[in-house]
Amino acid sequence: MELCEIYGDLGASLPTSSDGDTVVFTGDTVPRPPDVLETPHLVVRRGLHQMTASVLVDKVYLYAEPAEYRQLGLLCLGVLLHDVDVVDLQLTSPRTEIGTIRVACRWASVDTALRLVRRPLAFGYSVHDPDDDEGWLGWGEDSCLFIELTNASETWSVGRPEPKTHLIGFGGEQQLAFAAQIFLDMGAAQQRTQFDFIQPEGVTNHSAELRVLLPGDQLYLKGEDPTKSHRY
Repeated sequence: MELCEIYGDLGASLPTSSDGDTVVFTGDTVPRPPDVLETPHLVVRRGLHQMTASVLVDKVYLYAEPAEYRQLGLLCLGVLLHDVDVVDLQLTSPRTEIGTIRVACRWASVDTALRLVRRPLAFGYSVHDPDDDEGWLGWGEDSCLFIELTNASETWSVGRPEPKTHLIGFGGEQQLAFAAQIFLDMGAAQQRTQFDFIQPEGVTNHSAELRVLLPGDQLYLKGEDPTKSHRY
């Protein structure tokens, strides 16, 4: 099943400006995703960021049209609101370097004090004002995305010939909700042409960094011979 078949109509119905109403998503309004989906409309490329003389981290570049980002955001919510562990989104574009985005949620363990396992029941979405970058800070450190590039069987390491073909994201419940917000906003009528998730200084969780781009951005893929010169 293609991503657009399950989330296309819902994505097209969402508000496209920060003046729009808040939409409350629940398990009743967001379809439960199957274990495997596919899309030909999303391209993911690999890069590197030399943070310091001794620290080199992966950087991931996502390229898609606004509608595709909205569908990806809804997939994140589908995993979050239906208590799903893993969904593989297979990328079939010949231009992609990453073949699979594995949307996974690292569910919180049992609360040691109350013996409860918390699960989100709803997500309130409104378009983030692109002129209010301070608004992103309201998510706090707990929403810091965790993104991993692997060769599907285990984390890649120096000396292994297998390329990194799978992107695994985006952490726990809060991180997955933040990823959904980012992708839904990237589909909001070109509110912005890119979003950068850069590792905060001093963070050592070994996450890859992320740059999400829309058509119109100067770094977006061009023509049939996309340049890689923008990569760190």
